[in-house]
Amino acid sequence: MRTEERSGKQVLFPKGRIDAENAQKFYDEVSEAVAGREPKAFELNLEELEYISSAGLRSLLRLKKEGWDIAITEASSAVYEIFSVTGFTEMFSIRKAYRKMSVDGCKRLGSGFFGAVYRYNEDTIVKVYNIPDCIPIIENEQKRAKVALLNGIPTAIAYDVVRVGDRYGAVFELLEAKSFNDITIEHPEKADEMIRRFVDFMKYIHTIEIEPGSLPSAKDMYLENLELAKRFFSDAQYRTIRSYLEQFPEDHHVVHGDLHMKNVMLVNDEPMLIDMDSLCLGHPLFDLAGIYAVYISFTEVDPTNCLRFWGVPEDVCIGRCKKILRAYFNGISDEVYQKIEKKIILTATVRMLCLIAMSGREGDLEGRIVKRGQEVVSKLLEEIDGLYFTIE
Repeated sequence: MRTEERSGKQVLFPKGRIDAENAQKFYDEVSEAVAGREPKAFELNLEELEYISSAGLRSLLRLKKEGWDIAITEASSAVYEIFSVTGFTEMFSIRKAYRKMSVDGCKRLGSGFFGAVYRYNEDTIVKVYNIPDCIPIIENEQKRAKVALLNGIPTAIAYDVVRVGDRYGAVFELLEAKSFNDITIEHPEKADEMIRRFVDFMKYIHTIEIEPGSLPSAKDMYLENLELAKRFFSDAQYRTIRSYLEQFPEDHHVVHGDLHMKNVMLVNDEPMLIDMDSLCLGHPLFDLAGIYAVYISFTEVDPTNCLRFWGVPEDVCIGRCKKILRAYFNGISDEVYQKIEKKIILTATVRMLCLIAMSGREGDLEGRIVKRGQEVVSKLLEEIDGLYFTIE
């Protein structure tokens, strides 16, 4: 039985069969492999296990009674059936093996903080996550997508989880779908129309109110992430930013969390929202700040990203963002809009610094993002009056 260390977790890989003849040996090997670990937890990966008998099951019960938290993964259909019939699925965290899929040669549709999305065939896309222990993230996205769909938000729900090399992916059905961003690239003459439709769809999303507790709070997540990014601010700046976030009103309207023109697809001429892992409830400014962050804040430190990620030059990328934000506030004066824009920029900057803190990366690009963020925060904290705005 081989063992591996993955993301700080001990993973054990038994092979072949566990039956009456070797159940004691299995127990002894597991006990030796995990001896002295704190917390008392490990993963049992069964991708190479063909069969487990009642003697093997009793070995697992012994380990559980000794206080071990055992996550059982990659169980074949036959092995999972044994667990299910004996009631072990109610006592242990057990996951079936996932079918394998390759995205070699598939068109990459886009990428984000958690992974990349590929067009697998005409009616299927696959979101491949870039972190090993992502199953809880996939399951979380499925739950949030279901909440969205039940509340009138058109979206796609992952119908399968697959193995893609040493990573995992979620499979979605999207027939002949294209993102708003791709349409503007293929048909530049439609850019203004797509921006208008994007803004209308965004406003529709922000009108949907959901029962508190159905989704996480965007405000709470920002405050939690701010603690991770605390080192980027002076003590006075940290206290001011925290006060700024705390004074956002409690709001139970839907916020996507990563809303931009790559995350809205056109399916049968109707918009559909994808990438639901960040769906939450809160003030619409959190979505508007996200838009500013991905279109402008990131561009300020890496202008080449515009062509790589968005497929358009820097000036087009920045101009598109400004059109989206101004269209969202159509009808208000420039003077009022400029005050709102400062709040959007501050929140976007805090978001960027929080993402850097969450990623744990410390390269040249991350250093430039932090430096630029600190400059923006120092300037804006002196200019902002009032801590939030109300949308009628």
